[in-house]
Amino acid sequence: MKKNPFRINQTIEIAETDANDFHKVLIQDMNSRLLYVTIPVSKGQAHIVPKGDEMKGRVIDQGAVFEFLTVSHGTKTGADIPLLMIAVPQKYIRNQRRDHFRQEVVMPIEYQIEKSKRGGTKQEEEAKEHQGPWHKGRILDISGGGIRLAADEPIPNGAVLRLRIDLREQREGRPKFFFLSGRIVRKNLSPPSQEPNMYSLAFEEISQTVQDRIVNFVFSVQGKTLGRR
Repeated sequence: MKKNPFRINQTIEIAETDANDFHKVLIQDMNSRLLYVTIPVSKGQAHIVPKGDEMKGRVIDQGAVFEFLTVSHGTKTGADIPLLMIAVPQKYIRNQRRDHFRQEVVMPIEYQIEKSKRGGTKQEEEAKEHQGPWHKGRILDISGGGIRLAADEPIPNGAVLRLRIDLREQREGRPKFFFLSGRIVRKNLSPPSQEPNMYSLAFEEISQTVQDRIVNFVFSVQGKTLGRR
């Protein structure tokens, strides 16, 4: 990774060291010593971090997720909005778990129920086209570890699906399809007025390249969401 992976208008996640819930914040300004980020918000309330409190954080760099430790330098006032000042970290640890970066989205997906497990070469992907029809569904949230799927028909618990996901950014004109496998781990109950068939899927045998692309996509969507607030 780069020595300093941060940039202005980048989304990162921070929390106090003894807390479990991370808050998404946006970097508004920075120098060699400090990051100036938006004040963390929890349940509609601003979360003021006292000067000197130790904090932990997560940042994405080149498609990978890194954790770091930092310290609060208090709140900067006098600008258009108050900003939390935190020290630029000195050390980063690559996070091998990607499943906790989950983003709510509504986007199309195509899936196919696998009849057998195979490899992942181009020829084998083409062979899988003949395993059965492709069904259309909707992704309701996505992370590096899996998705929540809304389907038009029931799917057996434990079924393995071939997934075809378009992770194209808005600025990209052409589709950017990724093929991967996901196993149904549970059916999500929902009121009759909502999606009747909602399932949680865990990705199986996902390559690091594809997982990094998904994490990148999640952080990109999070950044756009924070920028509209």
